[in-house]
Amino acid sequence: MKLRSVLNHCFVSGFVVLFLSGWSFAFEPPRYEINASVDAVSKKVSAVQKVTFTNNTSKPVGELYFHIYPNRQYTQREKDFMLRYAGYFHVNPFPGGFQTAQFTLHSVKYSQKELPFTIEGGDRTILKILLSRPLAPGSSVEVSLDFEVKIPHAYGRLGWHENIIALSRWYPLLSVLDETGWHNHPFYPFHRPFFSEAADYTVNVTVPSGYIAAHSGYTDAERVETEGTRTLTIKTTLPIREFSLALSPDFKVEEAVFGGIKVRSFYLPGNESHAEKALEDVRDLMAYYTEKFGKYPYKEFNIVPVYLGYGGEQMSNMMFIDTRVYQLPKILNRYFDFLIAHEAGHQWFYNVVGTDEYAEMWLEEGVNSYFILEYLENKYGPQAQILEWPKYIDWLIPSLSFRQTRDYRYKWIARTRIKQKVLEKLSNFQEPSTIFSLTYGKGAAILAMLREVMGQDAFERVFKRIYQEYSFKNLSIEEFIKLCGEESRKDLNSFFNEWLRTDEVCDYAVEGVKNNAIRVVNCGNIVMPVDIVVHFKNGEQKTLTWNGEGREEALAIDAPFAVKRIILDPKEILLDIDRSNNVWPRNIDVKIVPLYLPIYDNLPLFLKEDAYNVVIGPESAEGGLGIKASFQKPYDYIFYGASGYEFNESLFHTRFGYQFNNLFHDQMTTGFELFNTEDFDGGEEDLAGGKAYIRKELSPGAYGLTSVNDHATFYLLRDRSLNKGASAIAGEDARNISYLKKDEAIVGGALHLEKAGPYPDPLKGYKINTLLEHSGHFLGATQYFYRSATDLALYYPVTARSSLAVRFKYGWGYPTDKNLYELGGFYGLRGYDRKTLRGSNVLLSSLEYRFPIKQNLKISFFDHLLGIESVGGVVFADIGRNWYGDFDGSKVKKDAGLGLRITTNIASFIEKVVLRFDVAQAIDESKQDAFYWFGINQAF
Repeated sequence: MKLRSVLNHCFVSGFVVLFLSGWSFAFEPPRYEINASVDAVSKKVSAVQKVTFTNNTSKPVGELYFHIYPNRQYTQREKDFMLRYAGYFHVNPFPGGFQTAQFTLHSVKYSQKELPFTIEGGDRTILKILLSRPLAPGSSVEVSLDFEVKIPHAYGRLGWHENIIALSRWYPLLSVLDETGWHNHPFYPFHRPFFSEAADYTVNVTVPSGYIAAHSGYTDAERVETEGTRTLTIKTTLPIREFSLALSPDFKVEEAVFGGIKVRSFYLPGNESHAEKALEDVRDLMAYYTEKFGKYPYKEFNIVPVYLGYGGEQMSNMMFIDTRVYQLPKILNRYFDFLIAHEAGHQWFYNVVGTDEYAEMWLEEGVNSYFILEYLENKYGPQAQILEWPKYIDWLIPSLSFRQTRDYRYKWIARTRIKQKVLEKLSNFQEPSTIFSLTYGKGAAILAMLREVMGQDAFERVFKRIYQEYSFKNLSIEEFIKLCGEESRKDLNSFFNEWLRTDEVCDYAVEGVKNNAIRVVNCGNIVMPVDIVVHFKNGEQKTLTWNGEGREEALAIDAPFAVKRIILDPKEILLDIDRSNNVWPRNIDVKIVPLYLPIYDNLPLFLKEDAYNVVIGPESAEGGLGIKASFQKPYDYIFYGASGYEFNESLFHTRFGYQFNNLFHDQMTTGFELFNTEDFDGGEEDLAGGKAYIRKELSPGAYGLTSVNDHATFYLLRDRSLNKGASAIAGEDARNISYLKKDEAIVGGALHLEKAGPYPDPLKGYKINTLLEHSGHFLGATQYFYRSATDLALYYPVTARSSLAVRFKYGWGYPTDKNLYELGGFYGLRGYDRKTLRGSNVLLSSLEYRFPIKQNLKISFFDHLLGIESVGGVVFADIGRNWYGDFDGSKVKKDAGLGLRITTNIASFIEKVVLRFDVAQAIDESKQDAFYWFGINQAF
């Protein structure tokens, strides 16, 4: 028996040893040893990379897979899309013309023997290496890769511009292998389609002597080489997700030590104050996240400005921040804090705890966005405001909080058919901008609701466990759900399924009280328990809870007193897309403003969501002063009325209108406006009329304040107000169209399509506007005509910074004796006055050569509130012909001219506008004076 007991003990002990050994194999990280040389002149990296890979699965593997992101091959459609989408960030990401990295793999070896390899994937970013024999579970193999990367002249995480080189994911990076197999995700053209194992790195990199290097590790040694170079030996103390590097001879550094962590803030000359603030913001974020989850485990952290083209991006042990961020004015210091803190926060959820950023993006971006909002509100107050206006102007500008912006975009799209699931593959998002509204915005709100469902203590325990148990590992959605269930002791599958895996919405409403019962309705399809607070007329209150099941329910109230007020979801826990129906009786909020700005009508951000809003204030419009009032339900509709006096023309204007959004739960808007103009100086300008319209958006949104979104509109006009014409229907192109002030009743349609970029000065693509109108003898009108016009602009790059812009316009009209088009003026033949060339038909063509005069001016005023980026020139010629009945009897008119284009920015990268100055001279018109024109953005 003793012998059997000893044998059993030995067996069990051996099993435990084997089990623990196998467990240790499961977490053996890859090891990279890279010897690289960066040639800053030829913009090339040459490297030999040794990778030690351990099979941490239970199955043998016969091949290795690497991501070779620099080898990405783009279709023409993808190239055009990337250029156009860059307009979202107001930048041209290819200052030298479209370029991508060029990757050359010279050899793959194992023990000095060549291994066969193939490059796979539709985008050519998957490197497959066949091993000489299958690799058993727990076994390791070392392969060597000799490669070269040509760095593109481009903005982004991998590229160079001016004196900065950015290198991220520039080398072959192992795919993730788990029990389900290799995760060979494609390299999607936007956001972060990454998934990698944390790995140990030793990098020997040779760089030019005059270049300062920022990187993902710590410098263990440095030696000076010949020919003006030096070699850095860089190591990592703990595993990281990838190794990034940025180089520049212009970098300067501010540094500080926080809790034993050396933080370096790199900056370009002149940006020292922003670099110092970045240090402070990282210090605050690290302190907050350390308390929430655990200490930042690495020795160093770097903040590095590069020509990124968008706000910022997380790298291992460092962040890349767009150089334009360092030009933000002081009123946006909190927004600067948000950008810095967001990327620094990813060191906890991306670098230490990894996720599948391609298939399960929410687990990284949604989680980090939730805690960043928590950090900002902890630092700046419960309703942390984004803008810090000086006190002397603060009263004039409406406030805007980080919390308000979290849900704003989502609540717009949730009312339309473009809504989609949060948990989607990156490639399934219809438009890159929807990522921010769904994964970041809605994603953060989901975490806030989860905290309430689980309870604060259980919620915090989950994230402390994640940081302890998944450091340097990868966390999946299923594992996260399991942890939440364990800590809360609740079945949360329904919660996660509804909020992550469906595009359904939450919309609860309280309809009122009848027979001592509260009638509540679930107008959406998401079921969540909701609190209802009932206030009685005697001052007492009672809280009920409804489980939300069923479409509606009558909840009995056991109280002898009459109900005064009912508030559904009083703590605003739920991501309810319509809060105006959460209160009974409905709230009416009266907002008296010092100046009625258009943002009160266009952005529900500045109104109370749980109320119907009345906004009243003075208005500057029509060249005078007046007053405007509106009644609005946020996101849904607005009634408005206004009156004002135009001093120069002695005109009194009044108007009344209505606009309804999200018609048929689509991106459709309908509305009407009635107006009256009274002329106090003789009555010649007396005018009454109106408009009605329906507009369908064809894209999720415009890219800038002066851009026009793709759309189709149908409208009815009865007379018109001064020079507005069809442009009174919110952005219709009425260039060269002639309208009478009176006696016209017009039914029309317009279409705008634009596939050009980048905004606001396109280098490539096209833009088209079409118009079809009929004026008839209805609504008391006397004018009768038909007209149709098509206006096409084409853009062709000539060099990296210059382009040809061509415009063609044809307009047809009937009857042939009607004045339906005006060919001269700012938007037509610029060498002629607008009213001198008229007809019922028109042909017009313009050719412009647009070229740079002075780039990279970097001139700013008023603490970077206004900046001048560049000055460009234009040489143009216009040719056109307009006629009534006889084409042959008409004359061809021509002009030529020169122009200046001054590219300006507002608050660095928040908005960009091109100021236009043109001078044009008519050809073969000796007595015609030159005309001078000024406007916003390009002529076409």
